[in-house]
Amino acid sequence: MGTNSPKSFALGRVIRRARTQKRFSLKDLSRIIGRDTATMCRWEIGERIPALDQLTYILGVLGVRGQALHYATGLARDPDNTSWLTTDPHDRLAQHDAYIDFEQRAREATIVSPMLVPDLLHTPATAEAIAAAGGNRVTHRERSRILSGAQPVNLRVFLGAPALNQHIGGTATAHEQLEHLAVVSRLPTVELRVFGLGLGWHPGVDGSFSVLNAHNLRTAYVTGRQCSVWLHRSEDVERYEQDCRAIEERALSPEESLALISETARRLR
Repeated sequence: MGTNSPKSFALGRVIRRARTQKRFSLKDLSRIIGRDTATMCRWEIGERIPALDQLTYILGVLGVRGQALHYATGLARDPDNTSWLTTDPHDRLAQHDAYIDFEQRAREATIVSPMLVPDLLHTPATAEAIAAAGGNRVTHRERSRILSGAQPVNLRVFLGAPALNQHIGGTATAHEQLEHLAVVSRLPTVELRVFGLGLGWHPGVDGSFSVLNAHNLRTAYVTGRQCSVWLHRSEDVERYEQDCRAIEERALSPEESLALISETARRLR
């Protein structure tokens, strides 16, 4: 039941975290519930989803209760839905946590952000300033390891020029953020390109989104102030990939983008 979708990945993460918190090995849990470890492993990595009655039993064994149980069983009820829309604050946070876990396993990622530096590239001071101003704090400790770890993600970022001039947190914080962008843009697996104003309508002015390839699953993740949606149907993801190609045609080159970021940072000294 349920095959390789954002929801199945998120549910597998719930099971895995509950199991490790209970200090059960995979073999321990498999023995208790009477299933083989190979099946249990497929459930935990999101390749499959257990039937609802089996899932409820597993979560009961692991002590999952209340809102966490409601969230997990909700994932199992419609795992193959082509879109996973969340509006409830608790569900949005849980979805974003699952997305970040998925992101850590990505081989390729493209981020489009017309107005703000994407949270993956925030400095701690920028994240603190956004949280203090009432924004969502979504920067996770060690999240940026995907940029420079043993197997760094191949990352493309299309950043709107307004994001360079938001001055979030004041001049010193903004300067540090720009310097960080310059450092990131020089990493061998990162391509950071700025797109400007006055280009007419194009998908880059229509909102933030990301496209990720991980676990042999291509997904698009679209976020707003009050809701977010995670897509995996190939036709839907392809539309966002087409948008990325359209933005790429209008963006500055990586070298021109680095020069613009560096010059903007220099003016803030």
